[in-house]
Amino acid sequence: MIEDVTIWHNTAWVQASNLPLSICVPFYRFDVGRLADRLIKLSDKLRDSVEIVFADDGSRDVAAAERLRQKFQQGNVPATLAVFQNNQGRAIIRNRLIELARGRFAIFLDADMLPDSDDFVTRYLALARQDTADIVVGGCSYDQVQNVSKSQRLDLYHGIRTQCESAEVRNKSAARYVFTNNLMIRRDTLLRLPFDHGYTGWGYEDTDWGFDVVRGGARILHIDNTATHLGLSDDGSLIKKHRESVVNYRRLAQKFPLETATLPVSKAVRLISRLPLPFSILATASEHLVRMSFIPVRIRRVLLQSFRIFMYSALARHPAKP
Repeated sequence: MIEDVTIWHNTAWVQASNLPLSICVPFYRFDVGRLADRLIKLSDKLRDSVEIVFADDGSRDVAAAERLRQKFQQGNVPATLAVFQNNQGRAIIRNRLIELARGRFAIFLDADMLPDSDDFVTRYLALARQDTADIVVGGCSYDQVQNVSKSQRLDLYHGIRTQCESAEVRNKSAARYVFTNNLMIRRDTLLRLPFDHGYTGWGYEDTDWGFDVVRGGARILHIDNTATHLGLSDDGSLIKKHRESVVNYRRLAQKFPLETATLPVSKAVRLISRLPLPFSILATASEHLVRMSFIPVRIRRVLLQSFRIFMYSALARHPAKP
């Protein structure tokens, strides 16, 4: 029994058994009501085959948890709500979710994602029954995004160009495009190859796991079964995420040196880090320019990418001691 968590099941969950598919959603201080409604609707006719498992990662919002319980109790889909007292972090909460799930396969969706098509769950369920892949990645879109603020335009522009590749493109570099915001995984695969909770902040946790499962022999399939990423970051938050990624990039490179070297950002770093340039100063200058909203967004994206490359190049010049 997990001591720091309260686990609740609805009536339908008690009556269900031998489910092939679980839908797992971790969340932290985020309104997941719209996502819960969407998943209940998409799963209603599949309730003999699907369960929904939500995990509150330490939000400590009693009212929000009660609203979720009411939604799940009123529905016919087997559902579980786990409320953790303390924040576990992105990796640990996902590892705990798979322990709570009963399906042979589990869909993982981030809290700020929203399925795009009405057959979203049906398509994953069909692949779970075919059982020809250990991991199925559905892909990301921004199709349902509305009311984008001026400070969120860069994140939208950047996200469309980095996360919205077709399944055909993603299958050519399967591990690189393993994003856990929308994927289905065989339960025993994740139990065997859990997420590394040594990562902190933002960046490369998904990439690490993608490299790890490939080493572990997992079969990866990319399909076009997208969900919209609704959680756009403003300029300040986006820059903060990129700055946080430095530590995680170093961890990734130490764990998977050969695989990390194949990433486009690594190739750029390898090229320019040999040059006698003041990378820290260049990173600071790039950051200031990224914040200037009057600059065209396509140029600000180049500056954002340069900001990250300059930070990583400074790291390459002064690597951490083992």
